Amino acid sequence: MNYGFPFYRVSYTYDVLRKGNSYLGLGLSLQLRNADIYFESLDGTKFVDNKNFGPVPIIKLKGAYWLNEKTYLATDIDGFYASSKFFNGADFDFEGSVLDASLKAGLLKTDYLETYFNVRFIGGTAKGTSENSDSPDGFTDNRLATINFSIGFQLK
Repeated sequence: MNYGFPFYRVSYTYDVLRKGNSYLGLGLSLQLRNADIYFESLDGTKFVDNKNFGPVPIIKLKGAYWLNEKTYLATDIDGFYASSKFFNGADFDFEGSVLDASLKAGLLKTDYLETYFNVRFIGGTAKGTSENSDSPDGFTDNRLATINFSIGFQLK
């Protein structure tokens, strides 16, 4: 089994609210994803392969709130949901979603050193029937959910 889903993303945000060091920005992202999914039976007699490259337009929210001069909370959220063949340019309907949400708590140690704790969720779904699929009926129903906890530092 392989569930490869590498992607590249570019984003633009516009600050809609700014107060002191705190801000809230809204914007758009464009994600280029390259799905490479295959399943093979343990005895090797059955094999299903699905490869697909495409753009994904995403809504973006980014913000930070400073609790005091040294401590802040920040978020960076990209999300998308669609259920129409219009979005993928194919001749079949589908349903898909992407959510990449991060929540960071940071502490400014000096003017140039910051430490942080970050929780990040990356997930998505894809459901539909394609005539271009290697599966017997063309139906796919994929769900992915991951969570990452990290502790780090940043030099400014």
